[in-house]
Order: sequence, then C-alpha cells, then structure tokens
Amino acid sequence: MIYGYAQVKLGRKPKLTDHQRREAVARREKGEEALALFAVSLK
Repeated sequence: MIYGYAQVKLGRKPKLTDHQRREAVARREKGEEALALFAVSLK
C-alpha cells in the first residue's frame, strides 16, 4: 500500500526576503555599496 507523503522543503531558509534581494541587486548594480554592507544595513 502506498501512502501520500507531505511535501517537505529541503535546505535553509533564505536570509533575505525576495524584496530585500531585489533591492540588494539593484544597489550593487548602481555601485552604491557592497552586498556585505547592505546586509549590515538591514539588521
């Protein structure tokens, strides 16, 4: 007999939300600051 399994997401949860990730990429492309500095500014 085959039972259905709950879908389990594997891996770590992302540290940045989708919005934060888009903002970080936009800032990096503009050359405003490095991603490490952006991450510190979020905390």
